[in-house]
Amino acid sequence: TEKLPVDKALEDVKEFFSSLEDVHPNLLAKVRSKDYLELKNHVFHEVNNRLSKNGAVRIRDLAFLLYYAAAFFKDGHTTALWTQQPNRTNTGAMRFPPFVLKSRNGRFFIENAVDKSLPGSEVISINDTPILQFLKPILDRCSGETLPSKAIRFTEWDQPFWWFFADLLSAKRELRVTLVQPPGTSFERSLGTVPFDVFHALAQATGHDFSGSSRLSFLADGNIALLRCPQFLYSDAEKENIGRIFREIRSKDAHSLIIDIRSNSGGDSRMGDYIFQFLTQERFKPVSRMLVKLSPQLLENQYKDYSDRPGETITKFGTEISPQSSNAVFHGKIWLLADNGTYSSATMFAAMFRDYEVGEIVGYETGGTVTHFGDQLMLTLENSRIPYKVSYKTFYSPFPKPGDDAHGVLPTIPITDGILAKYKSRKDPILAFAIKRIHAHSEVLAPKQVMPRQ
Repeated sequence: TEKLPVDKALEDVKEFFSSLEDVHPNLLAKVRSKDYLELKNHVFHEVNNRLSKNGAVRIRDLAFLLYYAAAFFKDGHTTALWTQQPNRTNTGAMRFPPFVLKSRNGRFFIENAVDKSLPGSEVISINDTPILQFLKPILDRCSGETLPSKAIRFTEWDQPFWWFFADLLSAKRELRVTLVQPPGTSFERSLGTVPFDVFHALAQATGHDFSGSSRLSFLADGNIALLRCPQFLYSDAEKENIGRIFREIRSKDAHSLIIDIRSNSGGDSRMGDYIFQFLTQERFKPVSRMLVKLSPQLLENQYKDYSDRPGETITKFGTEISPQSSNAVFHGKIWLLADNGTYSSATMFAAMFRDYEVGEIVGYETGGTVTHFGDQLMLTLENSRIPYKVSYKTFYSPFPKPGDDAHGVLPTIPITDGILAKYKSRKDPILAFAIKRIHAHSEVLAPKQVMPRQ
């Protein structure tokens, strides 16, 4: 059903907010009570007045409003969901940009475009509106802890959906875009908007693959091992894959290991814990503690031992995990590549890497904050059938630090525009920079490793 009677839409809004309050472990952690009350009043007002036409509300419009409400709490794991995807039929006369964006630390760059001279340019404004303001209807509905995490959710997770859902360009046949190209040259272009098919082809040509099993390759004549972890998949087969990978690393006698978790949006944290067992020789805790909200919705299927304590928030402390045997653990220098797309259990992995001082972290701040909410309940509104997810846990890193609830894991070696410019001719500038650092580190250490003659 595409529309709902206004009274049924209001019932769904009440159910939505009630579930957030019941399920979430700390709904007002990042917002004031006053602001939350204003949010609720705004949503009810919008349904009653602006969205209600002829006594009915479009389900699409209701979903658009609930996305905003869910993202208001700055929790990337609490979000509304609307399952309709853009296609040639439902986009009709809608218009799309003639370029695909990528984001970096809350800045936006053209990744692919009809005009092949534009990729690599930073977008400063569109139609004389600063880019963050222009994209505000989208970014305000992307659930995330920080601006970089919201930007990644838009650009990497499902960019065609967000342009379709927000419908920012329907009345625009041309865009006036202000751009900057290295080393800082600013210019303007008038660019015609395109139909969905053209934009979709541009997006598909970017070729991102953020899924699949971990995979290994070797660089520098086998001296550097590169372990790419696009996501954390937990299974016996994947554990065997990781075991095989570290056996192969040992057989090559690599002196350095790069673990790449850029754009790893998470998965099953047990896989990150398993990989970490090959990186340290000491027992470790993935988290110091977790807070769990025992909502009635959660107790229906989980935590049944606590069925007599509905509504309470309990604390569960992290359990220590033993490393692999000494001959299985990697003993060389370890480097971690992370960025704004490193999220959820991948951020937890980066936090362990930081807290146990396993090696250097190269790249950008992770998309998820170190202290974060997660483990969601999937719920569905009674009348509109709009699905949504609500966090019911709070996670704390092994050794929490000030600011962990405000920012992600910070790199020990941040990537700058200058570094990217220096390696811009490389297919992967950040990886090229890391390899250069590894070589420099090896050259410094080499004389110390030579034993004097007896």
